[in-house]
Amino acid sequence: MLYPVKIMAFWSQQTDKTFLEWLQDSFHHLFELTLSKNFMDPQQINYIAFDNNNQLLLHSATFESSLEIPKNYIANPSFILQLSQQLTQFYQKLIAYPDNYPLKLVYFDENGQPIYDNKGFDGNFFAFSQGTEPLENWIQDEIKDNANHQVSVMIPSSSFDQILIQDYRGLYDQEGHFRGTFSQVIDLHPLLATYLEESGQALVGWSDTTSGASISNHLFDDDYHS
Repeated sequence: MLYPVKIMAFWSQQTDKTFLEWLQDSFHHLFELTLSKNFMDPQQINYIAFDNNNQLLLHSATFESSLEIPKNYIANPSFILQLSQQLTQFYQKLIAYPDNYPLKLVYFDENGQPIYDNKGFDGNFFAFSQGTEPLENWIQDEIKDNANHQVSVMIPSSSFDQILIQDYRGLYDQEGHFRGTFSQVIDLHPLLATYLEESGQALVGWSDTTSGASISNHLFDDDYHS
């Protein structure tokens, strides 16, 4: 089943806006456009806009395509077909992006500035409407200093149903140059539950320790009710 992808669309001329409104109406099964006047925030990775030659530009981290728009585009079957093909390819690239992953994923550039945020849950119920802050200097410094280029931080949680950690990993090119940081929130609870089940151990609910195989509880039983 197709679901529309939310994406920014930028315009500067009224004719561009008119086209984007038609695009939204005609391809609403693929995209949910948010129209904005003038050019995009440089942090945007995925967007639809118009280039300097007034061609339609479709851009993502892994896809870029431009298409000239004829004057009478609504009555131009060959253009409609070409546009449909380009939009379908663009859509397929976008849904491969982790926008719908429930936990938070963020890419930071080499200066610690966020360049992609899937707006997922990070343990803070009030953070969904807040912008992503730049990466703290001490985290980036530790990533560069560590041999494994990784930093993990526990996220406080009042619920035993989730054990969240914030994981940061350095991104390096083939020459070993630092190119940025990938951050993700990981829920250890299901991973730990699988490990304990396979190893015959149990997680003690009132502490942060694991017990031996001789101790058991029902925290991970599907039919357990408190």
